[in-house]
Amino acid sequence: MNKINSIEELKTMASLDGGLDCFILLKSGVRSSKHISYDINPDEFWIDNFIDGSFQKLEENELETKTNIIEAIKKGAFYTE
Repeated sequence: MNKINSIEELKTMASLDGGLDCFILLKSGVRSSKHISYDINPDEFWIDNFIDGSFQKLEENELETKTNIIEAIKKGAFYTE
């Protein structure tokens, strides 16, 4: 597993063909697994949340208010598989 250290790093990795399998490591050691794809045009993230089966299509400015991804990156708890 490799730590994702910034939103720019996430964008680069998630924009690759097929997107990115990643997870937030929660305090209890449980993983909140996700598949994230990023499209630079129109600056959108597509996020499949495996923990509850939900899907989100968000712009970068929505990541902090509608997900815990930014907080996890800041805390060093966001990883790629």
